[in-house]
Amino acid sequence: MITPFRNMASFFSMVAITLAFVSGMHADVLVKSGEKIVFLGDSITHQGGGAEGWCTLVVSGLKTIGIEVEQVNAGKGGNTSRDMAARVENDVISKKPAWMTLLCGTNDNPNHGLPLDESKKNIKGIVEKAQAAGIKVIILTMPVRGAKFDESDYNEYIRSFAKEKKIPCADVFAEMKKMLMEVKKKNPALAKSSTPLLAIPDGTHMNPRGNQVIAQCVLTAFGLSPEQISKVKESWPVIPLPDADAAKSKK
Repeated sequence: MITPFRNMASFFSMVAITLAFVSGMHADVLVKSGEKIVFLGDSITHQGGGAEGWCTLVVSGLKTIGIEVEQVNAGKGGNTSRDMAARVENDVISKKPAWMTLLCGTNDNPNHGLPLDESKKNIKGIVEKAQAAGIKVIILTMPVRGAKFDESDYNEYIRSFAKEKKIPCADVFAEMKKMLMEVKKKNPALAKSSTPLLAIPDGTHMNPRGNQVIAQCVLTAFGLSPEQISKVKESWPVIPLPDADAAKSKK
């Protein structure tokens, strides 16, 4: 016969095991429940705050694995790294977040002609100001533009800078290029000129597929495991590939 004491001991033992299992589900994830994330960027980040945007998907993805955070969108259309450096105090630091994500570069060159050296200086200043305020940073590489998969000195700098500062880097460019090439390999009818239909409809901004790629990169940088990423992606809508004939008509 099991005594009440043994029964109670077994109960608390099971509770402890369950709690350990649940907490272990996101033990290595860097962001914690109750923290605030400010998403700093240009129009890609501004639009990322929409219902299917990448910022929203990051927050909902964390919620899927039991982590609830506060989302603050600090994306502004047309912004360069110079603009972001000028507003980091007001739009990020004053909000007192635990985390800041930084996505810039698309407007630096060639649209606004910022020299790479200035971009480097601006990015360094933004990150160091955030860190000095106790804010942790995830930095993103610049996404693929148009139908080109050309690498840029800017992205090489982002990767090396992240290593130097020991901050997580969400390599959006590499993941987006990989995704686009895999899709095209499996679907030869999708000509190279159809790349915008797959992720970047106007050559710069993201469609739902592009937003999912960025969100996945950021969640990976936050420390989600492959299993957790798979669980998150199951909660996202499935996006069908564009029709090959429609892709040809866009040439």
